[in-house]
Amino acid sequence: MPVQGTFFEISFMSKRLRLIVNILAWLAFLFVAPFLVSYSMGHRFFSSPANPVTVGTFLVRTIPNNAVVSLDGKRMSNHTPMSIKNLLPDSYNLSIVKDNYRVWSKNLPITGTRITDIRDVRLLPEKIEESVMRENVTDFSVSPKQQLLAVFENLPAGRQIRLVPFNDPAATGTPIKLVIGKRETAVVLWSPDESSIILKLTANSNVRNYLINSSSGVVTELPASAGDVVGWLSTMTENKLLVIKNKKVSILTRAGVLDHVLTQTAEKVALGNNGVAIQEGGAGVNHIEIYSSGANLQESLNIPDLSNDAVGNIILSSSGDLALISQPAQKLFIWDHNGRQWHKISDHAENVKWSFEGDKIFWQESEFDIWVMNLHEERTPLSAYAPELVVRLSVPIRNPAWFIGSHHILFFDKDIIKLIELDPRDGYHIESLMSTNRGDGNFETIKNGNEIMATVKRDNLYMLSRFFLLDKTDR
Repeated sequence: MPVQGTFFEISFMSKRLRLIVNILAWLAFLFVAPFLVSYSMGHRFFSSPANPVTVGTFLVRTIPNNAVVSLDGKRMSNHTPMSIKNLLPDSYNLSIVKDNYRVWSKNLPITGTRITDIRDVRLLPEKIEESVMRENVTDFSVSPKQQLLAVFENLPAGRQIRLVPFNDPAATGTPIKLVIGKRETAVVLWSPDESSIILKLTANSNVRNYLINSSSGVVTELPASAGDVVGWLSTMTENKLLVIKNKKVSILTRAGVLDHVLTQTAEKVALGNNGVAIQEGGAGVNHIEIYSSGANLQESLNIPDLSNDAVGNIILSSSGDLALISQPAQKLFIWDHNGRQWHKISDHAENVKWSFEGDKIFWQESEFDIWVMNLHEERTPLSAYAPELVVRLSVPIRNPAWFIGSHHILFFDKDIIKLIELDPRDGYHIESLMSTNRGDGNFETIKNGNEIMATVKRDNLYMLSRFFLLDKTDR
């Protein structure tokens, strides 16, 4: 009997103990659960009595990496790329430093439960190194794959083009036996595979088109009957030419043989990376047709109400959006390919250019300013379809161009090349890069934006130089 009693007492106590433990566990869960849910939603408890406060995060990425970040003067232990978490909603001074680079600094806000993305910081060397590539160069053009350079050299009677290897610009290369008159403007159109060039020479509205073999330098003048070359169309199998003649838009093979006729009634033509936009003419016609690179009709859209204006120009983006500039007022309209509607953006726009990705566009409302607008990029501080004035100077702004990545714009201020960072938070940041000593110079970004190639004037001589936007240790 004692044994049975002992077993009964132990069994009875175990059940009661389990009940107590279960009750305590449920009470603990009910007490802790709200705090866990609040924590998972981004709340933290900093005061007494405890009140939940939402917190946020800075996500910082730089080019180049391995930079040091300081927050309100306090140095962080990690290097970029990095994140700084559990920050109370407030404005913080963020400073980024790296040996041999200029200091980057901004006052940026933290909004609770959100990530404040700072992912497009391009650090610039304290001293930008210049390397002369070739002398007697007044202008140049880089091939799409950066394998070749077309350099314009001065001759007594005009200019001459020479094709040289991109990685050996001082080489003799291939001279093109064609003299460009001093009053002729020259445009180089590279085929996507770099095997051919179209050279367009224009003087007094007279246009001549030449097909040049990139390897041999052989020049073939395209007959005027073929029309004026708009540019290259690249399909999956070959590269073709888009030409226009007396409102007839045609596609030619590389040899100049007719491949396809798109329309006989074109008023305006725009060539993009992935297709063609054509404003159709004729009585009662009021639409623009967009074709693929394979000459297939993709869509037809009505022209917006231009009041008393006509269509002055159309510009097709790589993402399928369309910019329309009216004349004579030069109003800017944007066709939103995703939203399927027109947006009036500006009452006067010049020098309109799409970004490489086609998600942003910039224009000038006068020669003294630059405006920019975001269309589709989500992770950017620029609001969608909200025009932003990014710079206005007291001197003319010349030759604005997109920088690689579409988060910066380059332009000439007199003979100084400057870079704008497209982040309106705490004001647009503008850096002076280098002087070319040429008010009529040209530049192009290469190697993913890590270098700038520019025509310069040194010791009264014209030449082509390379400017390095990375320090030697990061190249």
